[in-house]
Amino acid sequence: MWLRSDRVALVPTTWDDLINSPVKFGFPGKESGLFGTFFEMVIGAGGQIFDDDEQPCFDSVESIHAIEMLIALAQKTDDDLPNWHYDQVDAALLNGTTDASGAWPGAWGSINSSEFAGALRPHRYPSGAKRWVSYAGCHAWGIPTTCGDIDGATALLSRLMSAEVHGLDANGGNMCANVEALAQVTPVNEIDQERLAITRETINQAMITYPSHVRFPEAEDAGWMLINEALLGIRSPQDAVETLQRIAEKVFATDGN
Repeated sequence: MWLRSDRVALVPTTWDDLINSPVKFGFPGKESGLFGTFFEMVIGAGGQIFDDDEQPCFDSVESIHAIEMLIALAQKTDDDLPNWHYDQVDAALLNGTTDASGAWPGAWGSINSSEFAGALRPHRYPSGAKRWVSYAGCHAWGIPTTCGDIDGATALLSRLMSAEVHGLDANGGNMCANVEALAQVTPVNEIDQERLAITRETINQAMITYPSHVRFPEAEDAGWMLINEALLGIRSPQDAVETLQRIAEKVFATDGN
């Protein structure tokens, strides 16, 4: 979480702290970013959205409360937040619309070159009542069976996974998967050093990701749209959760393979 130290004296460390503070917190109001924040809040509170068999269990007190918190955060931030994607969240942080927000590691370049670079400081992402978690994933590549040039595709993947190319990514702020390249990154200043340390700590202790079920993207799409409608006041948090549970059960009952 990046926070304006010149505007916020007491750093919120939990979602409850954030809700009860005057801090204007920016987050994506739609698509995967919104669903991911919801996911973090539910898991952080000790809830689940999928059980041990990867079956949906959205209909819970934790899910309803997560949407209520998202609504509360949105209402004290910006009327247009339900339309924000990652770029708009970053822009709001850098132009002073918000006091704090989560940001992907790759946003470091823009943060470091912004007019508020000296005031923006990195902190651990807010934790829930039960756990500190951060929803995460990664880029991946594959060669389809229909590929017409296996040798060329293999060479490309080897190039993309090399320490040299990953080094370019890491020097731009991202936490690359190549440990050799990541180890070569030298912080440009004290803030960058803090950023790298917090990000590594988050990866080691707090990272969660989505289930491997092939139909998950359909449940995620339904989820963010319903939560977005709750942000807009079109439906209640309870209605959003109950509807999502019904949709997810129907989607997961169908084999996508």
